[in-house]
Amino acid sequence: ILTEEAIAAGVDGIYYAALGGEKHFYTDEEFELYVKPYDLQVLKAIRDAGGHVFLHICKEEINMDRYADYAPLADVVNWGVYETEFSLQEGKDLFKGSAIMGGLATRSGVLVDGTNAEIETAVQEVIRDFGKKGFILGADCTLPTEISWERILAAVRATI
Repeated sequence: ILTEEAIAAGVDGIYYAALGGEKHFYTDEEFELYVKPYDLQVLKAIRDAGGHVFLHICKEEINMDRYADYAPLADVVNWGVYETEFSLQEGKDLFKGSAIMGGLATRSGVLVDGTNAEIETAVQEVIRDFGKKGFILGADCTLPTEISWERILAAVRATI
């Protein structure tokens, strides 16, 4: 109901943080029974209401294969590449038809600790390796609240 009302109020889409895919919390069978049906219910509600779905697969050590069936309901998919050891290319292969968002670590690494030149180099490497089609440059997860906007601007400028 919340999803439907948000879309009806003019929201273009929902950034949905899917939890429970961590290998150490649920078995595949438990995930199928207790987590997946509810995720799919929300994603379908977003889609049925006319909204765009940004699927964020949250946390570390995720069994990404558990989410393969989510692809038809996700316009954009994002996950912790550096926390899960599941590359952008592997995500593109798993989530065919969905745009992939990410490429930069969030809590440490170049975007948090690097110089503007290092940010530029990292962004250009991600784009060179992955390409621009079907890709949104972003962080793996939520950025630290104290991060300087100048760092984000340096990443944006590096895409031009």
